[in-house]
Amino acid sequence: MTAGERATLRRWTSLAQWVGTDRGVAAIDSVEEAWPGYADTAARSILNAYYTDPHVIGAVWSWLAEHGVAEGVGFEPGCGRGDWIALAPPALRFDGVDIDPISVTVARALTGENIAEARIEEWHIARSEQARVNGGYDVVVGNVPFSSQRPSTNNPHRDSLHNLAIGRSVAMLRPGGVAAVLTSRFSLDAGNPKWRQRTSAQVDLVAAFRLPSRTHREAGTDVVTDLLILRRPHPGEARPTADWVDTTT
Repeated sequence: MTAGERATLRRWTSLAQWVGTDRGVAAIDSVEEAWPGYADTAARSILNAYYTDPHVIGAVWSWLAEHGVAEGVGFEPGCGRGDWIALAPPALRFDGVDIDPISVTVARALTGENIAEARIEEWHIARSEQARVNGGYDVVVGNVPFSSQRPSTNNPHRDSLHNLAIGRSVAMLRPGGVAAVLTSRFSLDAGNPKWRQRTSAQVDLVAAFRLPSRTHREAGTDVVTDLLILRRPHPGEARPTADWVDTTT
């Protein structure tokens, strides 16, 4: 399916059960038989691919809607099957990226939005006509891929994958744009504050919530995550003190 097409209800229900490459090697092997080369892609994503509970997604969207985020152009880094985009307000148009080709196909079918097979570190506004015309993104959402791996492309500070995903995403926000992202607790907890210092130069931390470890249990993990709400200020706007830069637990 291509961008702009949506699945029928029956097909949507079936596709929504796709859980990506986080469920084991056997599933990957079966796909590899029909799709040679898929195992290499799966190996790159299996350590950090899992999906967010719809109740969490719904709560985040409710919070964003209450704070005026309901239209414009959005972006999701590491969109998986497209749950965040599928539950977004109808007036929002979206770009999403993921390295897993099957997840990309499923997300396109579920959402009808512009979903690209691409690495987060390779995505930029010029690759999206709607983002380019809009002057950037009004909102960024999602559960960014977690990994201590440090991509070599477009990563001059050698950030971990999750920190790089957040940094590149907020850099594409329009002034006044908001990001609501789930990330590893180490984005805030890391003893070295340099990533937080660089990020605070671009955006303000509006709120941060540490989620219970059981939040993602249905996805097969008890990883501890934080929900960060970040906002890009307008030029010349008075900004709060970035006291979160030195926050650790």
